[in-house]
Amino acid sequence: MFFNVFGVVAFLIVFYPACDAVSWFVDSVMGGGNDLFKLSAFHTAFNIINTLLLIGFVRQIEAFVCRVLPMKAQDEDYRLRYISGGLLSTAELSIMEAQKEIHHFAERCQRMFGFVPELMQTDDEVAFNKTFSRIEKYENITDSMEMEIASYLNKVSEGRLSVASKAQIQKMLRQITELESIGDSVYNLGRTLNRHRMHCQDAFTPDQIQHMQTMLHLVEGSLDEMMKRIDLPIAKVNITKSINIEHEINNYRKQLRNQNLHDVNAGLYSYQLGVFYVDFISECERLADYVMNVVTK
Repeated sequence: MFFNVFGVVAFLIVFYPACDAVSWFVDSVMGGGNDLFKLSAFHTAFNIINTLLLIGFVRQIEAFVCRVLPMKAQDEDYRLRYISGGLLSTAELSIMEAQKEIHHFAERCQRMFGFVPELMQTDDEVAFNKTFSRIEKYENITDSMEMEIASYLNKVSEGRLSVASKAQIQKMLRQITELESIGDSVYNLGRTLNRHRMHCQDAFTPDQIQHMQTMLHLVEGSLDEMMKRIDLPIAKVNITKSINIEHEINNYRKQLRNQNLHDVNAGLYSYQLGVFYVDFISECERLADYVMNVVTK
């Protein structure tokens, strides 16, 4: 709408010169034509010139539209973006579209993970329940996405495929399985925080919160690396940084578990609080394992 409105306003400023220019072009360059032909030429010129004027401002237009119509929680309805129309003319094109859908799947998992810090930072019960409900909704969406993408890939695999294409499909099937597990793991993080809120009288200590936030930051880095490499062939994937993050997460989890035993024995906090704390840390480590599998499988 904004694209067309801007074009109309711009053309109204030079309406008569534009009409004269189109008439001259049709009469002199194209050998003449009736008024309907000139009207069609004017419409074509409008679209071409408007596109040339605005093509350099796509990001600004996108940002403006998102400000005018921000996404609400109820707008986060599930739908496939790339493969909802069925198989394409060739298996290779269908595989390319499925890979785009998997990238979208991974983006949704990353967005879902972003809700966990929000749960930790809010003390308002209404806000907490709203965010946790969004995590539950996203978890259901990841289940549906896995099933539909897998079904699509199975249909593609029924056609004639090269050895490389068959290997690509197998890789993609493994990826969506791990992505669905990421969604489950994020949901488990939310459930852990929810159970702590409902069944534990003690709040997490400042040190525990700091450690949990550090672990979330490490997992976030792992997800960022996954997004950079999810579309690349295995042979071209440099996973050195992902491996380093994975080792750091494993070592940090081991350190925090040992520290938790010491703190509980020292009476710094209750055993029950320590259980929720360790559950959260351990789930973060499992989530990072799933992320690593997406990159390496």
